[in-house]
Amino acid sequence: MDGKEIRSDIGNGAVQLTYDDINLYKKENMRMYLKRKNLIESTNFPVKEILHGTEINIGFAKLRAEGIEFLNTKQLLNGNKIPVQFKCRELWISYHRKKSN
Repeated sequence: MDGKEIRSDIGNGAVQLTYDDINLYKKENMRMYLKRKNLIESTNFPVKEILHGTEINIGFAKLRAEGIEFLNTKQLLNGNKIPVQFKCRELWISYHRKKSN
């Protein structure tokens, strides 16, 4: 399943992303970010699942969203360092493992 994408149906719900990058929240950077219609974000923490009582590391999640509509634009442009919330037309999540040497 390495690198394969799984389409996720979010229905009428919203997706929320939290960022540690303080530079993203600078007004001009946020203004550019909120103009996006598509988004690709990778996580830097491993996702673990339980399979038949054994915990396995399935890799690092990567999110791809198309047709984004940001929901909290005003608060973000006012400098609030809050999670970015959006709705999207299409959402995919894939899991990737680092290749061993």
